[in-house]
Amino acid sequence: KIKNTVFPQMVDTILDTIYLMPPAIDQARVISNEVKSPGLWCIGFNKSIPKTDSIKYLGNSLLSYSWSERRDSLTFFLKNDLSGSESFILQGGSSDTISKRFFFKEKPELRYNSNLKNNKLLFGDTLILACNDAIAKIDTSKIHCFATIDSSRSRIYPRFELKDQDKLKIYGFDRKRSYSISIDFSPGSLEGQNTSNSDSLSLQFLLGLKKELGVLIVALDTIPSTGILILRNNKGQEVKRKVLIDESQVKFENLSPGSYTYSVLLDRNQNGKWDTGNIFKDIQPEKVIWLKSTSTVRANWEVESSLEIKSKLE
Repeated sequence: KIKNTVFPQMVDTILDTIYLMPPAIDQARVISNEVKSPGLWCIGFNKSIPKTDSIKYLGNSLLSYSWSERRDSLTFFLKNDLSGSESFILQGGSSDTISKRFFFKEKPELRYNSNLKNNKLLFGDTLILACNDAIAKIDTSKIHCFATIDSSRSRIYPRFELKDQDKLKIYGFDRKRSYSISIDFSPGSLEGQNTSNSDSLSLQFLLGLKKELGVLIVALDTIPSTGILILRNNKGQEVKRKVLIDESQVKFENLSPGSYTYSVLLDRNQNGKWDTGNIFKDIQPEKVIWLKSTSTVRANWEVESSLEIKSKLE
């Protein structure tokens, strides 16, 4: 513990970033295990599962499953009763059996979350509804869509398509002007494998225009090998990224107005994410360059910025 102590040799030193090197994880371990509805079983792991590992589901309720490399999570889509037990074997380095018991008092209603931002579908985005169940059937004759333009309300006919088992993609809107859209899902229009919309569901939103967003053109003084340029908002959250191959200029389109910062990941193993090192094997963590440059994006503007990366690589 250091208190009220001054080190003269450190007075002129500015500490920007502290890199932590946790020990490498050799074995996958479950950190979350939840049956969110009778048809959705979600398991989170502490690391990515190697491609050499395989999933062996134990039972007869499986419809399909998907793996999210971004979240290191596994989702099973099931046709299930309100209570029971599920199990699968992760075959590979550990060959562990992972199980979960569940109980639902009554059949849940079909619900969804959307990718709308402040009740607006931004230009360049496709409307996605993520449901709490695998979708078994879509009856478009019971889905009614209306556009309100200049106080005039008219029927429109967008397209509906399944994206994964639990996600509904809705597209085909005229994006040449901004207007209000309402979508009414009548009872029976969507049927989940274990749920149904016995009540009407409604969704209302505005269509965003291209001119409401901005473009950021970034010039680089060098192209780092295996580099990934990451664009972050004023909260430090990643917004977009670009793998740097042979382009000295990067273009980010359809950005909301605001301030953005940058970081560069030197992705040594090219797996798309930062990897720790190993102090016992003398392996350094992958380097992340945090740049102090800030760019401000304005609506309907192309903003040009330049980044000095070369000096940071030395």
